[in-house]
Amino acid sequence: MSIPNMAPAGNGNPALLARSLGDRRWALHGFKLPAIALELGPVDDFVDKLDALEARVDDAETDGQITAAEFQAIEAEFQPLLAEIGAKAEVGIDVSMPLPTLPVVFKAFDGVMAVHVDLAVSALANVIDGDLELDVADEEILTNSAVYVRSGQFVQVAVDYARDLMPFALGQFDGAVSAGARLKLIQGELSRQIAALDSDDDEDTAFDRAGDNYDLNKDSAFAVGLDVGAGFVAENLALGATLRNLIPAKFDFANIGSNCANRAQETERQDCFAAAEFIARGDAPARDDFTLDPQLFVEASYALADSGVTVFGGLELNKVENIAGNDYQWLSVGVSYVGPWWLPAARAGWRSNLAGSKLDVISVGFNLFNVLSIEAFQSLDSARYDGDKYPRSAGVTIGFGGRF
Repeated sequence: MSIPNMAPAGNGNPALLARSLGDRRWALHGFKLPAIALELGPVDDFVDKLDALEARVDDAETDGQITAAEFQAIEAEFQPLLAEIGAKAEVGIDVSMPLPTLPVVFKAFDGVMAVHVDLAVSALANVIDGDLELDVADEEILTNSAVYVRSGQFVQVAVDYARDLMPFALGQFDGAVSAGARLKLIQGELSRQIAALDSDDDEDTAFDRAGDNYDLNKDSAFAVGLDVGAGFVAENLALGATLRNLIPAKFDFANIGSNCANRAQETERQDCFAAAEFIARGDAPARDDFTLDPQLFVEASYALADSGVTVFGGLELNKVENIAGNDYQWLSVGVSYVGPWWLPAARAGWRSNLAGSKLDVISVGFNLFNVLSIEAFQSLDSARYDGDKYPRSAGVTIGFGGRF
């Protein structure tokens, strides 16, 4: 999994609901634990290096007068790092889950309907780099670099409807063409913070303050979205196309860098003035928003007769931005096996982001006795964090009840 749009899940093709129940009148789904995904930018140990910069500057200032040689040593070590971090470094985390037993799927109005409620939380932090400067009069090393954090919380209530339109034969495959739509009601709460690396706070780092100040710069909004889909389903073949966010859902971030003198704490005022400076020089927008832009997705699957093996693939035909402005456009292929109930079901896949980070991701999943399902993924690229090597992107989903 990944949550490139950083919004609630439930974005599959609604048209494929039409034949999902078979002879059943309704069905409930199982219970899923929160799905967690993490992505790191291609810079090793950048959080530790920023903390080291803060500590190095604090030590130099505490020792007394800073010599030109000391400043030049710090500048030579950390100025290139700040530039690299500003260009590449970021840490993102996404958490999502449907409410237990949802979606509920049932037959109604000559078709099939589904109701689901999904929750999602997303946050991404990067660095706005600036120059290191020596204040001779105050014997201080100054930097106008800062941590920039954007985050969002979303609750989505959606209603799907799908029905078969007509029988259709595609070569040797006899099936039916279906159409569907998903109406989405989304409540979003977005927040962004700029926390200066150079502050009077000797206890908390810029990352700490950015997390603590979430409530100071948040804004809430309600939006309506619409997905539409079409599909062809035969005994061994399924084809689908989905236009996500035909009605784009837009959410505004709160303005930052204003009314700074009225902030309660000195560090809050410093961070606010830093935000105003970055906005003035064009390194951060005065106003910002996040929009779930339209995206066309096509998919296909083919089941090998009497084997339990299915091959599948999908392609997003245009790129979209996530909450931080990074581009995503996934190409995916995979294979799955579903046999008797007493044999574990399994699937494996590969995905590649054709835009933005260009990450390649592999995934594996298992289902035991129709009760427990586990799916995990990780990128082929890695980065160092806190001294250890980690994949740049990784995540896991655990569910109870039902197959994949």
